[in-house]
Amino acid sequence: MKEAPVDIISALSRGDVRLFRQQSGTFRALYNEQHITVGVPGMSDTTGMVSRIVTPEMIGQRVAIYTAIEVKSATGKTARERRKLQDSFLAMVTGLGGIAGYARNIEEARALIEGHR
Repeated sequence: MKEAPVDIISALSRGDVRLFRQQSGTFRALYNEQHITVGVPGMSDTTGMVSRIVTPEMIGQRVAIYTAIEVKSATGKTARERRKLQDSFLAMVTGLGGIAGYARNIEEARALIEGHR
């Protein structure tokens, strides 16, 4: 079953998880035919935060962990140059302590989030 980013957001964005759709691409403005590019190259389809309570040595405060999920179809084919950008973005997020990875469906996205405890 193919899940779209909005399906994953709807299924998982509750409780301590908040996810948002990140649009990217080039669009043509209807009123003047001008092309407009939006988004950050390589940024994941779905980003947000997962709230966690930190350990007692960190005074027990809750923190929000940046989360980036790149949603793929069953085949998961992406142009090579774009895939490099996506891989770099996900590596940056995890390198800075965030949650990041690829998911093909709600279960994979949930496992990604829950695996980071």
